[in-house]
Amino acid sequence: MNQFLSRSAEDYLRAVYELVEKKKYARITDIAKQLKVKPPSVTEMIKKLREEGLVDFEKYSAVTLTLEGEKLAKKIMKRNKLLLEFLAMIGVDDKTAKIDAHKIEHDLSLKTIERLLRLVNFIQEASHDPKWLKLIDDCWEKLEELECDRRKECISQILSCVALILQEKG
Repeated sequence: MNQFLSRSAEDYLRAVYELVEKKKYARITDIAKQLKVKPPSVTEMIKKLREEGLVDFEKYSAVTLTLEGEKLAKKIMKRNKLLLEFLAMIGVDDKTAKIDAHKIEHDLSLKTIERLLRLVNFIQEASHDPKWLKLIDDCWEKLEELECDRRKECISQILSCVALILQEKG
């Protein structure tokens, strides 16, 4: 099985997973409607996913995920949820976060996702003490006043500090 799926293939897997969770089944027409594509495009991709061993599908029947397909779909969903949580934590509104998370979710490495998960967990644990977030907010405000080159250096320092805190906690 190919663990490196295209963005499109990941979107189809996620759509099947979401539909099965919501409706207990996923039909070609349901997938097409959710992804805003034509049914023949769905059929073509579902056939490819079946060849990869990720879905089961017979003509005129519902699409289901194989165990491997479900496992991969859950990873895709977890990655998306993580990004949505992170974007919400830094003050991005829900609509923008949903759009942005979808844009970047396919391009993150496993190592980046793991680090981001650690950061999100840290933020959630420290949410009762917002001093650290206030410090970051103050830094961001000061960054707005700096010229471009200096701003990059300061952002790097902030991220290094957060990484250090995470290493100490981890």
